[in-house]
Amino acid sequence: MTDLIGLTFAGCRASFDLEDCDKILRVATDEQPVYSPGIIALLESFGYQAAVLEEDSAEEVYREELQLSAH
Repeated sequence: MTDLIGLTFAGCRASFDLEDCDKILRVATDEQPVYSPGIIALLESFGYQAAVLEEDSAEEVYREELQLSAH
């Protein structure tokens, strides 16, 4: 999924910690804000649910953390 996100959304890098039980997907870009609705739609097309985790600070617009779960 991380490779597909990078191919589908130019400039995006995605990663997750496979040992983390919270199933957090991290998506970052260098030049533009992360397009969360598109990434969530892509994940849903593969049977996952995702929601953006809100951060305390709005300063970082180039990184999003999404909580994943399987349908």
